[in-house]
Amino acid sequence: MSSALLSGVPWWGYLIGGVAWLLAYICRQLVLLRLASKALDKADAKHIPAIMTVLYRGRRSAAADDPRPPVKPAK
Repeated sequence: MSSALLSGVPWWGYLIGGVAWLLAYICRQLVLLRLASKALDKADAKHIPAIMTVLYRGRRSAAADDPRPPVKPAK
């Protein structure tokens, strides 16, 4: 950012760039959600946990065929 300030980029250049980046991010998210919706509509029941894992990387699958052992609560 400091290099852009030194090169003489006006304040409205940052404003336009920030708005363009935000719109591109929102459009990307909408396209991903639309594609995920189509994938979930066409997927077999056994493939749905894998699709959800890709969409929500931080969450664990609640499927019964999950090979990971359940986490035991600490005492």
